[in-house]
Amino acid sequence: MKNKKIIYNTLFSIVGVFILSFGVAILNIGNVGVDPFTAFNIGVGGAFKITLGNFQLLMNAIMLVILLLFGRKFLGLGTVISMVMIGYSVEFFTGLLSGLTVYQSNLFFKAITLILGCSIFSLGISVYIISGLGVAPYDGLTLFIEEKTGLKYRVLRVIQDTTFTLVAFIFRGPIGVGTIISAFFTGPLIDFWYKIILKYKKF
Repeated sequence: MKNKKIIYNTLFSIVGVFILSFGVAILNIGNVGVDPFTAFNIGVGGAFKITLGNFQLLMNAIMLVILLLFGRKFLGLGTVISMVMIGYSVEFFTGLLSGLTVYQSNLFFKAITLILGCSIFSLGISVYIISGLGVAPYDGLTLFIEEKTGLKYRVLRVIQDTTFTLVAFIFRGPIGVGTIISAFFTGPLIDFWYKIILKYKKF
């Protein structure tokens, strides 16, 4: 029974990563700005001629070291899954949807990709967090600070996302309306999806 639960939760974590990566790809294709962390990685990584997948893996590794020292309880198999898969999955889904870039100038298309992208991205984060196998280093930092300060997750997430957005802007990352919405509403949206999923998750 225990092994079955681990398998289910591992699949839950992987599915969550694919969902959030797909959401980021939708935002990217819509040219409305991606989430703050991805925008940061594209901007800073691009300045050093490093691909998104490789630079995001590097940044995750740096944050992983910090959490290994101060917030090990938030790490697990899900941490490894997310830190290795997300960047490359975003690249994969972006390539898969690349044919839709011809509609980037269409305002209706932009609005749809903005709504879908932000919703799917936050849903994916909630899914892999709730798997209980550990979270990505970026999300782990927020949870660690929440535990140490007592501040609400949504408030800390806004502060963290805003900081990464500013750095992404400086390095000319793909900032847009989607980035701003992600910076200020990802936390509340994760809370929203988390409560819904927790209500129906049976394992």
